[in-house]
Amino acid sequence: MVTEGAIAAALLGRIAATSRGDRIEIAALYLSQRELVQALLDAARRGVVVRLLLDPGKDGYGYARSGIPNREAASELVAASDGAVRVRWYRTHGEQFSPGFVLVQSGASGWLMIGTAELTRRDLGDFDLAAAVITDLPPDAAAAAAALDWFDMLWFNRASGGTEYTTDADVYTDASQLRYWQYRLFEAMGTSYD
Repeated sequence: MVTEGAIAAALLGRIAATSRGDRIEIAALYLSQRELVQALLDAARRGVVVRLLLDPGKDGYGYARSGIPNREAASELVAASDGAVRVRWYRTHGEQFSPGFVLVQSGASGWLMIGTAELTRRDLGDFDLAAAVITDLPPDAAAAAAALDWFDMLWFNRASGGTEYTTDADVYTDASQLRYWQYRLFEAMGTSYD
């Protein structure tokens, strides 16, 4: 079990160790921490497959209903990577999508993080109590296969009964410069979005 800054160090270190052909899957309520955004862009430039499932910020309260920071961060990640970073939005219906999930696959091994941390400066910069369990997964680990199956079920909308969990990036991505700088200000201050 790790908390706050230790989560950031472990996550950034693991992403930095990826190389061409590796995969990073993230499902999160918020993704805005600047070092993480840069690490994902760097990974995509190295040929790492990066897929993000994010909450669109249409449900909740306060700024959580504005879409900040995810819509702006997603727009930046997609544009700056020329589409190499792929984004889908969880289709919320009054709830928020908050799994706190990161799966990094390098060759045959895996690295899994599950917890309460939002991927923001507030949670990863020791401003808010957040915790995560991180584990290395051997090549034949059932947990790695189950984690990827869960992510793919959401990503590809593979639910029984035709349930659609996610929608395309362009549905909510927001390239507004005003809102982008608002998100950057909030992130720099380590303040809450909700």
